Amino acid sequence: MTTTRFEDADPELHAFYGDVAAADLQPLWTQHELMPRQPSLGAVPYHWPFTDVEPLMARAGQLVGTDRGGDRRVLAMSNPGLGGEPYATPTLWAAMQYLNPGESAPPHRHSPAALRFVLAGEGVSTLVDGEEVAMCPGDLVLTPSMRWHEHRNDAVEPMVWFDGLDIPLARSLDAVFFEPGPMLAPSGRPPATMRHPWAETDEALRSTTVHRFVADDGRSDVMPTMRCQMHRLAAGTSTTDRAHVGSSVFVVFRGDGSVAITGGRRGDVEAPLRPGDVVAVPSWVEVTWTADDQLDLFEMSDAPVIEALQLDRTAVETPVGTTGSRGDA
Repeated sequence: MTTTRFEDADPELHAFYGDVAAADLQPLWTQHELMPRQPSLGAVPYHWPFTDVEPLMARAGQLVGTDRGGDRRVLAMSNPGLGGEPYATPTLWAAMQYLNPGESAPPHRHSPAALRFVLAGEGVSTLVDGEEVAMCPGDLVLTPSMRWHEHRNDAVEPMVWFDGLDIPLARSLDAVFFEPGPMLAPSGRPPATMRHPWAETDEALRSTTVHRFVADDGRSDVMPTMRCQMHRLAAGTSTTDRAHVGSSVFVVFRGDGSVAITGGRRGDVEAPLRPGDVVAVPSWVEVTWTADDQLDLFEMSDAPVIEALQLDRTAVETPVGTTGSRGDA
């Protein structure tokens, strides 16, 4: 018997609980956290400084080949609130990938959707279903669900980029498939839908503070499960996002500043920001971003899923549990 057996001082009720557990049932009246007053899956606000991650990636480049494990040299962000799982939030996987000069990461495909946001380096490409996609700093490169893909570094320097996937969401739905594959040759077809170059993003940010990446129809998110946006804060400015349902992961592309997150289950977070830093923003917290100089932030979130399920909700003032706010929407 693996079902939880509940205890009680009353002999008859105690025996009843034993019979209930033997039948693999659980009484609702014992489930105190089944429907909490606000989101509480355990993820906490967290900041991974690139100054900590980068030297570990370089060491991995010396010690671990791309043929070891899952074909990729990747360090995943593990949110301390998620019990050791390699997830940044309950729905989002966030990681850094490192490819040495002359290396290739073998082809495979999987049902979780993936994206790459390039931080540094030139001369690397991703092949998606045989289509060669250049990877340059600031580029967003997409690998939709069940598309064959591999990575190659033909440059003389290592390449580092941010990986974002919906692995925890797909796993929670028991919908993960994975297949290794043969090496793929470029097809010569234009890979326009797989790459959003930095030059175009930078141009869009000249007239707006938030640029949302969209699919070919001009309105849908680039992934059914992940929203991708670029934020630009002018030097000396700050902006606050009210608490809302859904989680995000932010990556600092350029600029310096700071982040303050309030309403977290284990307290507030304040941290300086430098290029390459990663910040996990769980559901139902308030976030203030401050730019010392122009600050460019890449964001991926689970917003398309939250909205499709009509679970989107935003606090009127401040997160539930803070003084002076009911947190209703």
